[in-house]
Amino acid sequence: MAYIYTVTHGHPYPPLYDCSNKTREEWYATGSVEWPLGIYFLLTGILLEMLYLPCLASMWKLKLLSTSCYKIMFFLGFLDMSSVFVNSIMTGYFAIRGAVFCTNPVTLLTLGAFGCGCWCASCLTCIFLALNRCADLSENRFLKLIFDGNRVYFLLFLSLLYLLFIMFFTTPASFNSNYVSWFFNPMTGQESLSYVNVYHAVNNVIVAITTTLLYFYLCIKLYCKTRSAASKVGRFQKQVFIQSFLICLINVVAAYIYVYMQYSAPPKWLVIVGQIAWQLSAGFVCIIYLTVNRTIRRGVIDLLVPEKYVKAFHARLAPTTRASDNHTPSGTHLTKG
Repeated sequence: MAYIYTVTHGHPYPPLYDCSNKTREEWYATGSVEWPLGIYFLLTGILLEMLYLPCLASMWKLKLLSTSCYKIMFFLGFLDMSSVFVNSIMTGYFAIRGAVFCTNPVTLLTLGAFGCGCWCASCLTCIFLALNRCADLSENRFLKLIFDGNRVYFLLFLSLLYLLFIMFFTTPASFNSNYVSWFFNPMTGQESLSYVNVYHAVNNVIVAITTTLLYFYLCIKLYCKTRSAASKVGRFQKQVFIQSFLICLINVVAAYIYVYMQYSAPPKWLVIVGQIAWQLSAGFVCIIYLTVNRTIRRGVIDLLVPEKYVKAFHARLAPTTRASDNHTPSGTHLTKG
């Protein structure tokens, strides 16, 4: 059943999502109140949202969106923050409540459909990000043309359409507190094959294979350019490559685990690992920005710390910087990240 049925009828499709054989209290009794994991997901989700927002604001304020790469990363940020709301904050809340599908059917299907849509759209956007890195490091004129100017907005529009398609026209996921995770099977006693989401499985397999191949190619390309005396790879290129690689690597791990747990009977610990991988695939990106990208890190500090304290810090740091500069070999230049 696609989520569009719930939107048009106001309730899930009865034959597949029948909760009439128990009261709401009885359905709660079938769940499991998970305080430790619930608090973990809830608090880390709020923290990640609080860290991510200033990173995006910094990109905007510093006018980094002039490059196609940062346009993609900025759009990916909104997808990630939306995903964190589902896979962390709402996951934590419903884990503490001990919810299962039949305790909050419409709410859980809505969140599951939205979360699945954001996940699939972020996967497609990650592929665009990898292709953008290929265009930057290669001499392929066709690739460079795709990301040139405002053409990148068309690709981001495709990601948005993909999100809406997955959300409204494929089988939605639902939360189950017994596993502290999201499953397409609401576990109401029906045959599990009735809830297969083929699009999600195909998406995960394609993104895992494609991303792996693209970054394998990029690693070889970057290595060859680094070894070549005639071709120099700038610090900016290396920095953006590392960020892009780490972002998409976590997506690949989450993609593999989530497909496996939907079509098998994995142990609870592996399901939780898969849920954390989904959380990190969306939320850990801001940590990468703050640790790897010096420009964004400085921009966030400027946004959050009053200017007078920043100036006082730099004034106190200045004598140390001048002293270290005296020992810097001539011809060595410190570049801004």
